[in-house]
Amino acid sequence: MFLQKQISQWQESDARALLGKSSAERPSLDENNVENGRIVAFSDPTNHFRQIELDFDKQYGRLRTVFVYPQNLTWNDCRRMFGGKVNATLANKGRRFYSYVDKKLDVLVDPAGKVISLGLY
Repeated sequence: MFLQKQISQWQESDARALLGKSSAERPSLDENNVENGRIVAFSDPTNHFRQIELDFDKQYGRLRTVFVYPQNLTWNDCRRMFGGKVNATLANKGRRFYSYVDKKLDVLVDPAGKVISLGLY
């Protein structure tokens, strides 16, 4: 949640100052497959997550989205922690995408109910 508070505030240099060297980088693409930013991956210093990815917009270089990849979290765990007010959408490979209607939180879940990622915006 700390990183979510940095949205629209941080630039990539701020992230590197706190999180250190990135482990990977890739372009961020819009729905038309046009590059509109940069996603930078970091190790999680708290070890709560397998990885943290920060998405910086191309125009201003500001943080716009935080993606975290939990070690062991289920959709039922999420519902207990965050509630169940969501819009659900089927995604590829039998996955489900849950978007909270009352929080700036998206959850991608595999067919077995294991959380793949949390998106904070």
